[in-house]
Amino acid sequence: MTLAVFLLLARFDDHIAYYTLERIFRERHGLVIPRQQMVQWVEQVASLLKPLYLLMFKRMKAGGYLQIDETPVKVMDPEVQGKWPAVTCGSMRCLGRCVPGFSGHPRSDAPHARLGDFQGTIQTDAYEVYDSLKKVIPNLVRIGCAAHARRKFHRALREGDRRAIAFIAQFRKLYRLEREAKNLAPETRHQLRQEQAAPIWANSSTSLGSAAPIAAPKQSGQSRELSGQRIRGAHRISPIPAYEIDNNLVENRFEVLRSDGAAGCSSVTPMRVGAAQ
Repeated sequence: MTLAVFLLLARFDDHIAYYTLERIFRERHGLVIPRQQMVQWVEQVASLLKPLYLLMFKRMKAGGYLQIDETPVKVMDPEVQGKWPAVTCGSMRCLGRCVPGFSGHPRSDAPHARLGDFQGTIQTDAYEVYDSLKKVIPNLVRIGCAAHARRKFHRALREGDRRAIAFIAQFRKLYRLEREAKNLAPETRHQLRQEQAAPIWANSSTSLGSAAPIAAPKQSGQSRELSGQRIRGAHRISPIPAYEIDNNLVENRFEVLRSDGAAGCSSVTPMRVGAAQ
């Protein structure tokens, strides 16, 4: 049991790759523990912990508010020689609790597989698949992420559209307000957002809608259009005290998952990934 705890902490808290752990055991302790064996042990422990994981996720969904981020990650499958099949790697967060997950479903199917019985509000990027959830989940509310919208304006600025500077300045005001409101009581935070943040969202959305599209490069016009969609979605955040302005916290957690994949999760088969979520 002590070895299992050490292995889990070293791999998933300290983010030490399996091949590095294999070398540490061999060089420092004179133990030969193949990384394939470590993966099997982790799979067994994950199976024991899965009921706890499912209970955590159930309680998160019961809260009615989920921040979501996901992306496909390639893994090694010994049954498919010469190919790296993709599984969906992602993370969900609700008011301080974060649950990572892997799914064997294609990226377009993963949200439906995990959120089929969810009721409430989801905060996501502009991935269009989440809109299709509204067709199967009654009363689902989707809100946007200010960070994803802001990135499009930075991209437009790099492509030469200096009008993006004014919108980036508005985002700075919004994030300054969020820092001021972070430790306030929910009622005070709500009032501050209504009085100061909501007008900024409304003005930005109106200004963007009336702005003429730029001629070149073509992608900049697309960036402006996508940013408009995200601003209109993110605007819905401000009246709700418990909601965040963006889903950076869950995205940052997801970056850890992605780095783990590059460092060692790629040696896990899709079936084992599903068991190890």
